[in-house]
Amino acid sequence: MFLVTRSQLVITSDQVAKEGDAEVAIACDYSQVTNTPRVNIRWYEVNEARLFISEIVNHVKTVNGRYSLGITPGNAELIIAKPVRNDTNKRFLYLDQPVLTASKSRVYEGESAILTCTKRDGDPVPSITWYKDGQALSCTTDTSRCTTSEDALKIYIEAATDGGRYICKAESDQYRGEDGKTSNQFDLKVIHLTITFESEAATATCIAKGHPKPSSVMIYNDGKMIDKEELIASVKINEELCKTNISCYAENGEVNATEPLKTCNTENGEVNAIEPLKTCNTVPSSSITLTIGMFFVGVFVGCFGLVAGLIGYNKIKQKKFEAMRSTDTGKQNTYTPYIADTGDESHTYQDLQLDANTKTDYVNAKVVGMFKK
Repeated sequence: MFLVTRSQLVITSDQVAKEGDAEVAIACDYSQVTNTPRVNIRWYEVNEARLFISEIVNHVKTVNGRYSLGITPGNAELIIAKPVRNDTNKRFLYLDQPVLTASKSRVYEGESAILTCTKRDGDPVPSITWYKDGQALSCTTDTSRCTTSEDALKIYIEAATDGGRYICKAESDQYRGEDGKTSNQFDLKVIHLTITFESEAATATCIAKGHPKPSSVMIYNDGKMIDKEELIASVKINEELCKTNISCYAENGEVNATEPLKTCNTENGEVNAIEPLKTCNTVPSSSITLTIGMFFVGVFVGCFGLVAGLIGYNKIKQKKFEAMRSTDTGKQNTYTPYIADTGDESHTYQDLQLDANTKTDYVNAKVVGMFKK
């Protein structure tokens, strides 16, 4: 803003304004103007090239909307109600309201979400503080839960409690506390499901909670469903029922969960329920294949050993029979040529004694041969 008078001796000044002030006064000191009996005061709005755009107020029209003229001897003030950024040529203190956005609105446990605090402009440059459910977050002390950058917050979702209402707040030296600007609220939802399955006064009750809202809650007895509800299911129990497997199953369209009934409170007192088998340690398929292979190898080796044993047994038996042969020279002389000519070593001399005809024919043939020579 500039003061325009008929005199060239005019002193003007700009006032630092702050957004949110009730008013700001820009002073113009013309006390050094003494060579004119009357001073006409006019305030103009100018552009960046200092060219006049329009007249705001003058000594005749002293009020124009948010603008008014205040005149005292030697001084003319332009008073601006509820000043905005373009009301002064020099510094204007302000702070914009930040806008909070998120990479996703729903996350599973074990995932992460990134919140961004944008449009956090101001003079002086503001800093950002993150809040969850009304409490300031300190990511510097626990980086396993969250980390921050210039304008972003990364949250590592470990449990359903990491969800909640998040905001970011911009503050500067001129805007702190209640003068700071807070963003829109963002409600981060964690997809989860929890089950509470307990018994009291001979009744077992299963309660499911989570996000999204549980769609069904079922109680099973030895694999057979005995009750089904939306949020809460319950059944009457007794000592006989407590000797079986009782469990609760719930789902919400995203995840499901199962919880066994561990303690039965019947009319006769507390009974420990049978806890269903949670883990089953099976043999890996590779181990099964290896076991089958080893079985067949064992069968093959066993058969081979049996055959070798039979062969060895026959050899031993043959040696034994040979040892039992007669030492009589006549008999031996008859037996030895016989087995040499016939090629049949499976008989001992004693065996030949049982076959008289064979022996006789052999001896006769030898005698005839001797005479021919």
